[in-house]
Amino acid sequence: PSPFAAYKPADTVACYLEIYEPQADNDKLKLGVTLVVRDKDGAEKLNSGMVEVTNYVRKGNPTTPIAVRVPIDKLTPGTYRLEMTAYDNLGQKAGRTANLTIE
Repeated sequence: PSPFAAYKPADTVACYLEIYEPQADNDKLKLGVTLVVRDKDGAEKLNSGMVEVTNYVRKGNPTTPIAVRVPIDKLTPGTYRLEMTAYDNLGQKAGRTANLTIE
């Protein structure tokens, strides 16, 4: 987590996460992430849709590092909640949230 979560619309912001995938050696594994940005009232402002990240999986490595650009230039000043969710085709999913402010 960043110690400073307030950004200007011209800033470049990325969300870094590591996905723990115990079956990374499964050749049939498909892995994807979604990024949803909600305003302070919970209204959805951005939704990346499912982005496949299977190509980031490294056999023998129990974690999969992912960085996703957050398009804050499309947001107006205010407070937002980022919701990152990882999915696989084996029926597993995990999610995390973080707050940020656009000045």
